[in-house]
Amino acid sequence: MAFERVAVAGGGLAGLAAALRLKDAGLHVEIFERSRLLGGRATSFQLGGTEVDNGQHVFLACCNEFVEFA
Repeated sequence: MAFERVAVAGGGLAGLAAALRLKDAGLHVEIFERSRLLGGRATSFQLGGTEVDNGQHVFLACCNEFVEFA
């Protein structure tokens, strides 16, 4: 039995990457995300009219140095 529809739980980087691969393979994909934004820990958001990137700690692993500084 071949599957044509796939549900992806989570719209973080891994979920979005999986959904893209599945879609490229010709499958119908639905992403289910509990928050209102996609991107997981690497999402961006508006704060007082300024775009804030929340993902630098994911890509640069700079949280460790910040914790040591604090």
